[in-house]
Amino acid sequence: MSVRGSRRTGTKREQIITIAEHSDLTNREIAALTGASTSTTDHVLAEYRSSTAAVQAFTNNRPAIFTSLQKQSASKIAEIIDSLKPAELDTKGKTFAINALNNVLGTSYDKERLETGKSTSNIEAICVAIDEMQDRKWRKANNDVQHE
Repeated sequence: MSVRGSRRTGTKREQIITIAEHSDLTNREIAALTGASTSTTDHVLAEYRSSTAAVQAFTNNRPAIFTSLQKQSASKIAEIIDSLKPAELDTKGKTFAINALNNVLGTSYDKERLETGKSTSNIEAICVAIDEMQDRKWRKANNDVQHE
């Protein structure tokens, strides 16, 4: 019985993939074990391996993909801004497009930084907050309430 002809297609497909992942059996042996045809087993495993390879390629190249996306977004934002005439500065469509592309730019930047193990937070704001807390602590310790 082929996997496509089975009412339990998902189950049969899952069986084929699970057996292939956890054994050294040939496609013909997997077909015999699951009751699927050899051609169906070949097709299921080829499709599975292809999608797995695509996911792995994306995973391995995420920082570069996000960097490319940032470059494309920044380029489109520049094109839109360059095309604006003074009378068009309030055009809602262009403003919306710039905001959407800017969101893509910011999101892809954060994702690229996460993928490379870098911070996505605003370090300067954190440093300023820490400095202000240290200043308050010092003033309190020295009874300097004039600057509070």
